Parts: sequence; structure tokens; C-alpha cells
Amino acid sequence: MHRRVAARSQLLLARGVRCLQSPKVLHTASPAAASGAEEIRYLVVDGYVKLGRDVLKAGGATTAGQLYANMLVKATKRSVGRSAEYDLVYPADPGFVVPDLSKYHGVGWSGSSLAVREREDPSVVQMMNLARLSFARGIPQFGSCFGLQLAVATAGGVVQKNQHGKELGVARKIHLNAAGRAHPMYEGKPSVFDAFSSHKDEVRVIQPGGLLLATNAFTTVQSVCLRYLKGEFWGLQYHPEYDLHEMARLLYCRRDMNTQLGFFTDVEDSDRFVDLLEELAADPSREDIAWQIGYDKDVLDEDLRTCEVKNFVKHSVMPYYVQCQQGGDRKSRMFHADKKRWRSRDRLQEVLQPWQDQGESWTEILGGMDRDLSAYNIVIKSVYMYMWMLF
Repeated sequence: MHRRVAARSQLLLARGVRCLQSPKVLHTASPAAASGAEEIRYLVVDGYVKLGRDVLKAGGATTAGQLYANMLVKATKRSVGRSAEYDLVYPADPGFVVPDLSKYHGVGWSGSSLAVREREDPSVVQMMNLARLSFARGIPQFGSCFGLQLAVATAGGVVQKNQHGKELGVARKIHLNAAGRAHPMYEGKPSVFDAFSSHKDEVRVIQPGGLLLATNAFTTVQSVCLRYLKGEFWGLQYHPEYDLHEMARLLYCRRDMNTQLGFFTDVEDSDRFVDLLEELAADPSREDIAWQIGYDKDVLDEDLRTCEVKNFVKHSVMPYYVQCQQGGDRKSRMFHADKKRWRSRDRLQEVLQPWQDQGESWTEILGGMDRDLSAYNIVIKSVYMYMWMLF
């Protein structure tokens, strides 16, 4: 048995390496290749209802959708040297009408105070419909927190309350798994990092078509690459769009709730922490404050904090944009693998089929292989995750 697996491992590893070395894998397009008519245009989705947006504005915070739009525009300039335009929409509001999706080269999903697990909420229903249409169109999508959860639920996954409670302020020691280290979203990102966070729900089940990329002790699913219908969604549970000032304002807006949850002894204690964040935001040289609150370059350095977003623009939005400019049919690049790659994937599935026949999901199979299989099969596990990126 082991000899057969070893031989198969060597074959799959060779095929996997050839595919990984292929210039088609990342489909990176240079800005020059896209020189032409229209600007890159994003559809930016604000996941809040009007009351939630009003609360943020009253507390001095930027609304979630605008914050996301600002991040995408800046990331596009820094990543590929191009300007970008956007349309901001509010699908949680009654009477929302889906815009013409053919105009867009990317969709950005903000966070929200709504809960995806409340599947009967009309606002959630409307947003899931928009996500499904975007997947069907094949438009590259990127989202944080609620945005990630909505995408996973739309594709058939499960979102539930986080058993550890609310992850607030900074998510600590997020670490990439093997698939995350190989994924283009994390190009240039450390294997372990901290990130701004504010959520009480989490993804509990990722359906086939989704690949777990990062986790930490508090939240099992910190990032996912999700393929569904004709599209791909890069999702984060944490918030690259926040900076010190915006996190301070968010904490201020929710100081009563956070005090009740035990994060602060009283509202005045919360306000003192908010003031510390604002002081550090105004003067980044205040190493004393950074030391007191335990923040480092993971959240203080904008380029590092938004690395995933810049990679999304470079590796997902730009290829789609170029395809649109060249008159492509806008079908997702993930569903145009050649026969040789499909044969390689079929061989991998053949090896893993016995575990799948037992009713285990791909997430369970991959998660359990280290315990149940030999070193040869661990090689297959790694190759499978790399190959998964190609489809």
C-alpha cells in the first residue's frame, strides 16, 4: 500500500510542481497590459442598515462601505498603479435593486452589524441574492467579517456564534496553513500576524469549493478562498480596512455593549482606551502607547495591513479587467483549466475518494490526514491543496 501511495505521490508532486511553475497559475497582469478605455470599477457593498450607518456617523466613524471603497481605491493605486472608480450600494435597505453587474471588475463586501445566521432577515436575503448573482457573473469578490460569512453561507456553508465569544480589537497570532502560505492573497505577508477584528459569529463549515487559508486560537476560520458557480471570493474574518482611528471610533460607538461584555470595567475605562488609540493614530512615533496596548507593525503599517487587498487587485481584479477589455466572455479563469490539469486533479481525487465515500467533507479530510495517514499521504495533502488553487 505504502509503495503504491509513494509512487503516486511522486507522480502527483511532479505534476503539481509543473502546474505551480506555470505562468498561468497567478494570471498576474501588468498595468501596461490593461491600458485602454475604462477605469477599473468596483461595486462596493455596505452591509449595514441605515440605522447602523447613522450610529457610526454619529460616533465619528466612517461608514463601512465608504471605508471599504477608500481601501480598494488606494490598494489599486499602490498595487498596479491605476486609478479606480466605485459605486457604493446598500442592499440591506428595503427596495434595493441589483445594479448592472457587467460594469464592474470587482466587488467589495464590508462588515455589518447584521448576522448571517439569521437567514430569514430580509436584509440578509437581499445581500445573499446579490452575492449569488456576483458569483454567477464570475466577478472577483473580496470581503471582511460579515462579507466572508455571507459568501460562505451563500455557497452552502454554515455560520454560527463563536463559541469563544466576541473577538474584539485585535485578533492575535493569526497563522497561515500550507494552503495560505502558497496562496497569492498572502504574497508578502508573514506566516503569523495580528489584525484588527470585531465579530461574534464565525464560519463553522466550509463547503467543497472553499479552502481554509488562516486560523487562530480564537476563530477557526480567519480566511478562505471560496469558489462557487463561476466566481471566486477571497474572504477575511478580520478587518484590513480599519486603521487606529477607525478602530477607535468603532469602539466608541459600541462602548456600552463592549462594557457589558466585560472588555472594560465601565464606559469611562472604554473611553480611556479609545483616547489611547487616537493619540497613537495622531502620533505614530508614540512607542510607549504602542507598547502598552501591544500593537506592532502588523496593524500599524498600512502596506502590511492591507497586503491581502493589494494582492486581490493584482492577482484577481486585474486579470479579469484585462479579459473584459479584450472582449472576453467574463467567465471566471478558475473554470478554464486544460485537460492535463483536470487529469491531475482526478488522480488526487482518486487517492482521497475512500475518505470522501465515508461522508467526510474536504475540510474534514484535509484536517484529519496528518493524524490518519502516512508521510506519503501528507505529501499528497500538500499537493492537493496547491492543485485546488488551480480550479
